[in-house]
Order: sequence, then structure tokens, then C-alpha cells
Amino acid sequence: MGIRVAASGASLNTTTNLPGPGASFTVCGWARLNTLGACGYQNLWALEDNTSSAGGYASMGWLASGNMVIDTNPFGEFANLGAGPAAGVWFFWYLKLDTSTTEDTWSIGYRVAGGSWVTGSVQADISFTAVIMQMGRNSYSEWADVTIGSFKQWAAALTAVGQQESRAEPDLELDLAASEPVVA
Repeated sequence: MGIRVAASGASLNTTTNLPGPGASFTVCGWARLNTLGACGYQNLWALEDNTSSAGGYASMGWLASGNMVIDTNPFGEFANLGAGPAAGVWFFWYLKLDTSTTEDTWSIGYRVAGGSWVTGSVQADISFTAVIMQMGRNSYSEWADVTIGSFKQWAAALTAVGQQESRAEPDLELDLAASEPVVA
């Protein structure tokens, strides 16, 4: 069960409980890519400084090749995890920003049920004031045909994100900023 966002104007988004500039955070949840489109980039999750053609952003999604990536701006740091989860398969994903060291670390990962974790990270000190968090599309209208099953957000860089995949409700409530077990 979940909410499918599968069109250019469709997305799940919020303008509240957004992480501030330079603040650590973690987002995670369950999702399913329904079909891989032909456009160059298809957004699963984005945090942006503008609702139209953002200048500062962090984004996680798929390239047209099916590879899963994290992309950040204004410095253009990029990490390619290689092949992402296959279309039609539910997977648990996360993105976190850890600002506790000299250079900020953006980490992403995913795991299909019963599979191994696929992870990657980039080091980038990116400071922007977020005004919107979107799932399924971004301010450049780079949308994905994706179903969102659940979403959780913490105001901290969790060290054991994988523990959150077993339940729709959060296992850890300390620093919890949002939790949306999606039922449609």
C-alpha cells in the first residue's frame, strides 16, 4: 500500500519541519519505482531552497540508466550507487546529512527485502535554507513514477538507519521531526 505519484505535477511535499542550514538530519522510508522513465533524472526525494529551479538542493533519485544517485548543488557533488532497485520492487531507502565533522557528509542507501545494503556518500559543505521537501518530483519537474509507502525524518544523523525498516512507525523517537506511515 502507498501513494503513487506518477505525473509531472504530482508529488508529496512539505514546507514544515525542514532541516535548517548546517543541521544534521536523516530521512528514510519505503518506496517502489513503478516504471523507469526516459528522462535524464527521476527524483525520489529532494530538499530545495526554491520551489522553481532551485539553486541549492540535495536530491536522491534515478538516472535514465536505472542507476541510483545523490546529487547536491551548488557545488555539484555527485555519487552514483550503480544499478538502483528494479522497477516493481519495494525497497527501504535513506538519506542523511552528518555535519558533526569538518566536512559535511551526505550518505544514501537502499536495500530490497532480503537483500544487501547498497550505499554511497559525498562530502560537500552545502549551506542553503530549505523551503520545500519533495518526494516524487523536484523543482525542475524531474518526476518519477514511484509509490511512497512510508516516510520518517529525524533532526539528527542516525547511525543505525536500517533499524527503521521493520515498522511503519519509528523505532526511535528522539529528534523525530516527522513520521508518515502512508496508507491509501
